[in-house]
Amino acid sequence: MPSAVRFTTRLRTLLVGGDRLRYQPEVEPINLINNYGPTESTVVATSGRIRDQDAVLHIGRPISNVQIYILSAGLQPVPVGVIGEIFVGGANVARGYLNRAELTMERFIADPFSSDPGTRLYKTGDLGRWRLDGTIEYVGRNDDQIKVRGYRIELGEIEAQLLQHPHVRQSAVLAREDVPGERRLVAYVVADRQVTKLPATDETSAALRREAVDEWEALYEETYKKQTEAAPTFVGWESSYTGRPIPEEEMREWLACTVERIKELAPRRVLEIGCGVGLVLQHIAPACTAYVGSDFSASALHQLQRWIDTQWNLRHVELLRRPAVELRDLKSGTFDTVIMNSVIQYFPDIEYLLEVLREAIRLLAPGGKIFVGDVRHLKLLPMFHSAVQLSRASATINVRELRRRIARAIAQDKELVIDPRFFEVLPGRLPGVAAATVQLKRGRARNELIRY
Repeated sequence: MPSAVRFTTRLRTLLVGGDRLRYQPEVEPINLINNYGPTESTVVATSGRIRDQDAVLHIGRPISNVQIYILSAGLQPVPVGVIGEIFVGGANVARGYLNRAELTMERFIADPFSSDPGTRLYKTGDLGRWRLDGTIEYVGRNDDQIKVRGYRIELGEIEAQLLQHPHVRQSAVLAREDVPGERRLVAYVVADRQVTKLPATDETSAALRREAVDEWEALYEETYKKQTEAAPTFVGWESSYTGRPIPEEEMREWLACTVERIKELAPRRVLEIGCGVGLVLQHIAPACTAYVGSDFSASALHQLQRWIDTQWNLRHVELLRRPAVELRDLKSGTFDTVIMNSVIQYFPDIEYLLEVLREAIRLLAPGGKIFVGDVRHLKLLPMFHSAVQLSRASATINVRELRRRIARAIAQDKELVIDPRFFEVLPGRLPGVAAATVQLKRGRARNELIRY
């Protein structure tokens, strides 16, 4: 057998496809080739090497069989150094857009500089200028098309979509780079005050609710699939500050305080809505005569059932896969306790919660109780997101940018957050509710489960 030969290699040449390019000469020297070419010109139209001494970065010269013209608005060639629109001609120009004749006529024009009939130029919409050395400097766009993470985006098309909403009178979309390297699309709208009500129907509202619930279901399906052991675990409980799992000792304290409060209700016949992998069930069910756990995650229920099958004292537990609102087939007055712990934050809106509460009341025997745990406090939402963004921010961030990040985080928060007064006013307003008590979450840990 021949002896093994070890090859040592390093990056020698880097070909970059795009338009704007940032060059850092302090990195290891390489042959940096900047290629330019819209998709309509079959990827590459110009190419050129970027050197350390280049004061202005360029997109090179036309490759073989390609003609580049930089033209004025009247389709006349502009002098060296004058900005014009870049047109591409030659063998690599596409025939047009499939099934879009009007756009094809607009962007693929007859070549005024060719004697061959049928030859065309592609109107790129990119601006550039010739340099004295024959290379082309890319300047930008002549319209509102931009690039975000490599994708060409027409801002006007987004604005047109926003204007289709009955509450929007004017719209404007732009790309902002408040954080270097993080280019984002931002939309601004002016509300139409003459529109007083959305043309929503019961069907559309129900569809939006189902869509929101389906999103959470898909997320938790992926989360619970990561669990390998058939036993209740704290899988998926991650810190909003760090993105890492919350320490197990803190999770055990959180669970112990919840279980203690539920046991104070002396439950015997229990329905748990959103039982997950059985964190509460494992401690409450053994002392009950009947226990039904429901959840929308098939993965969670599969793992939980595997564990229940190994427990001699849980033979009376029944698991049901269903969304929280689908309880109509259960018999009225069956349970003395309904548990909804750490689940209502995933409800799509307050009406959905009220619907679940009405069903829970129907299922309760006289004197029964509903335990709703881990309700996020609406008025503490700004404080929560402020703390999270402060923990993630660099020491050099300015106050304006920090406020922008906090406002964006609040706006993008998808969970249901509730003012505690909602529960205090339920007696007398929701039939079947005689009294309601609101308590603070107990625990010594300084984490989001306790503080907000």
